[in-house]
Amino acid sequence: MEATETLIELGLTHNQTRIYLALLHSERFLSVKEISKITNITRQDVYRILPELQDKGLIEKTITSPTMFKATPFKLGVTILLENETTKHNELINKANKLSSECENEKKQPSEESPEFILIPGNHAVIQKINDISGSVQSSLDIVTSRKRFPRAVFEFFDSRMQSLKRGVKIRTISEWLISTNAEMEELISIENKAGSRIRYVSTPPPTLLLLFDEKEVLIITSATGTLESSALWSNNPGLIALSKCYFESLWQSATETNEPKRENDCKQTHQI
Repeated sequence: MEATETLIELGLTHNQTRIYLALLHSERFLSVKEISKITNITRQDVYRILPELQDKGLIEKTITSPTMFKATPFKLGVTILLENETTKHNELINKANKLSSECENEKKQPSEESPEFILIPGNHAVIQKINDISGSVQSSLDIVTSRKRFPRAVFEFFDSRMQSLKRGVKIRTISEWLISTNAEMEELISIENKAGSRIRYVSTPPPTLLLLFDEKEVLIITSATGTLESSALWSNNPGLIALSKCYFESLWQSATETNEPKRENDCKQTHQI
């Protein structure tokens, strides 16, 4: 029933909704006994729920023995619930903003040992992580991506990459050759190229996707065939950084600046990585 779903979405429990609608549909005041019989809710629960509905401003009661109850009109009841939900929502936003501000202002205590490996969950977390690190990169950003991820990444990270290029960061991207592109994407790639970004293509899917920041931090995407929201492993481990750098440079040398498939005998080095 639409009314039931609406009231529950506005914050009422299932039993609160049943009692309110029962009173709403009655043309007279009802006793606890009558409410219990109509709703098939025990009298004990009815006695407990009625004060809750009264506190929300959804019912009226008589000063008689036995006490009788009647619902406020539905339109007024919905208005009251909407105002209550809005108030709670605004209070929650204020609390969240205050907590966020306190966390940002809180001085971080240096730890004896910094973690070398962190698994970044998928969805928005990994996208935010890439943007955050890109904002602080100083000298180089090397990227190995896939045909599936590259087009959306062009749009998603365009602003952060342009800011990096303006700081003098050297950006190199390796991607599997693209079957097709659109005019807007070509324009963004052209803008980045003019700002100093370089792109090369390989004709087979890269076995590992990663982002190497200043040769000090690396994000290794956990799924080479996943979407932009796939989870990633972050690390500043020197050994893993060295392996990632070697992998990128080897793949870079075998890649071409032309967005077209290479001949099979030109791909041997890529398959051997």
